Amino acid sequence: ILGALVSREIAKPALVERVNEILKHGYSAIYLAETSGQFSLALAQEKLDDGTVNSNAKLTDTSLLEKAIETKGETVSQWIKLKDVNYAMSAKALLNFNGQPIAVLVRGVCLNEINSLISQNLLFQAFLLCIVLGISIPLARFLATTSIKQIHYLRDSTLKFANGERNVRANIVAN
Repeated sequence: ILGALVSREIAKPALVERVNEILKHGYSAIYLAETSGQFSLALAQEKLDDGTVNSNAKLTDTSLLEKAIETKGETVSQWIKLKDVNYAMSAKALLNFNGQPIAVLVRGVCLNEINSLISQNLLFQAFLLCIVLGISIPLARFLATTSIKQIHYLRDSTLKFANGERNVRANIVAN
């Protein structure tokens, strides 16, 4: 299937549309690696936060694609600006059985989406912090007060014993 996909036999726009539908927004593309070292766009789609869809949006800077080819199948990442939108882009080269690059898969996530996820995560962590502090502080005060009372009972009993009261008992409550 991959060979047919890359040779454009079944490379349909629905492929990148489906990726963006699942992931909500971003940039998805497949670039063919030419033997001349150039790249030709097979499929691409950019879906913006407002729902606008740009088909065949092409990268003007191919350095990410070149890095993906150089790393021979490893995933590489880079910040790229595409039509005034900043993306965190990742790319991976697809190699043939001889280890030669035949295509590069590209996926980009909008910086606004990343910031939104981070903000939501920080709000959730702040909420959890409030809950933990709300439980920990009263619990710590209760345990400290209980321990201090026991220490005061021991101190009072020790003082009475030191002053000559030999029948004094320390009334300690413990498990």
